[in-house]
Amino acid sequence: MRQRYILALDRAGPGRSAWGRGLPRAPGAHGLRAADARPGSAWRRAHGRRIRLGSDASGGSHTAGNGTSQAQRRAGGAGAPGPGCACASGARTWAGASARLRRPPGRAGPYRPSAEDLRTGEGAARHAVSAGRTAKAQTALITFEPHPRCVLDPANCPPSITSLQEKLAFISAAAVDHAIVMRFDRQLASLSPQEFVDQLSSVMEIRRWTIGFDFAFGRGRTGNAEWLRAHGHDVEVVPPFQIDGHDLHSSEIRRLVRAGDVEAANRLLGRAYAMTGPVEAGDRVGRRLGFPTANIGIEPNKLVPALGAYAGRAVAPEGEFVAALSVGYRPTFGGTQLRVEAFLLDFEGDLYQQRLELQFMRYLHPDIKFPTPDDLVQQLHRDVADTRRFVSP
Repeated sequence: MRQRYILALDRAGPGRSAWGRGLPRAPGAHGLRAADARPGSAWRRAHGRRIRLGSDASGGSHTAGNGTSQAQRRAGGAGAPGPGCACASGARTWAGASARLRRPPGRAGPYRPSAEDLRTGEGAARHAVSAGRTAKAQTALITFEPHPRCVLDPANCPPSITSLQEKLAFISAAAVDHAIVMRFDRQLASLSPQEFVDQLSSVMEIRRWTIGFDFAFGRGRTGNAEWLRAHGHDVEVVPPFQIDGHDLHSSEIRRLVRAGDVEAANRLLGRAYAMTGPVEAGDRVGRRLGFPTANIGIEPNKLVPALGAYAGRAVAPEGEFVAALSVGYRPTFGGTQLRVEAFLLDFEGDLYQQRLELQFMRYLHPDIKFPTPDDLVQQLHRDVADTRRFVSP
């Protein structure tokens, strides 16, 4: 499918500017163009036309998605919209602002709803896509970078379970017609609910909103489902995702990943927890030991699993491979730099500067300082054998 990005944004993180830079490339994306992401300015410059969307702007939970939290309210009372989906009709975007995306990171087999679906917008997006088809309208998902809490309460900025690129891949897999990425800053947070809706209405013909159960937006978090209905909008509210009768929040997923319990985290996510990044040059220690590894760059603010060895998979341009994964500092060699690396089983080739997706399937053991390199090699052989046993090709 083709994915259109209506607003461009550089790879955002706390303190990084996105104005005037290129749209971030999701895995496998092509043909993206740069544009200004500032609300109310570049929107109207899209070929001088209003984007006619009958909309469904769906939001995630403020406890785990791009909405606001108690900490944000303490930081100044500014509300922050969560991710959104929009049912749309006759949408017009910048020429050439399209991309082709592969399947979502870590997702294999049939889709089933998961906790992270409502946080990344995927669960709400599927509601919106279904409603849009019924209404013969298009869908658009609105998401914000960086996470609002990183702007309003930087001391409590949560690490990302899904990066922006991963999130866009999920959105594409959900068959959403348009992804709208907005840079979140205090100026955006200061808008009243009416001002925010007016910004969207200047480029969209909104027909329907699909929002998370605790979605709130606008200054003072005064915009919500009740506000939208009171102002004449058609609204669908997506209920919370539950496990054993309890609402599930992404804080639990973060806790499990940090503890190394990726099996439990994966059950809640409905997919394998994944990290994606470019393969960087290493010191070739693994190659000298007979286990050449690919080291990936760690994206800013990305959630990193507990230090240790893992069984998993690696998705490379050449295909998918069973892989022995490592998160650690190479203590046997006195390392001081955190590395996330993979030894791809039954692979021969050069991955340098290519993007690699690492899927964490099972924790094997902690990051160990071995007495000698030979002891490390023996453990690596055991790790490879365990990985083959735990992960099917």
